[in-house]
Amino acid sequence: MEENNEKSLFGLSVDEQAKRFLKESARWGKFLSIVGFIVCILLVVAGIYFATVSSQFTNEFRRYGSNMP
Repeated sequence: MEENNEKSLFGLSVDEQAKRFLKESARWGKFLSIVGFIVCILLVVAGIYFATVSSQFTNEFRRYGSNMP
């Protein structure tokens, strides 16, 4: 195995196999961050929807004379 004489960050040297693993990990990290962002958006939309629906139900119950807090 050849020794790499290039200066690297913090004196660490990374071989080709480690570079492949890091690239694959970076791809998975990007994918999971996008999925997490989409899930957060869906949770916010679902929260707004359920808040609206529960408000409508509360108004309907009050209209019929039921005492709901």
